Amino acid sequence: VPDSTLHWFDMGPEPSFVAIRFFTEPDGWVGHFTGTDIAQKFPRYEKDPAP
Repeated sequence: VPDSTLHWFDMGPEPSFVAIRFFTEPDGWVGHFTGTDIAQKFPRYEKDPAP
């Protein structure tokens, strides 16, 4: 995700992933929460039901 781009992600009900993040400053990993409700306007990730 480009610098200064507002973003979010839904890890789903059973998160299992690896993320690699690169920063040029030590404090770059700190999240800055906006308090916006935009994520509520999109469908949530739900685990597929068993066949």
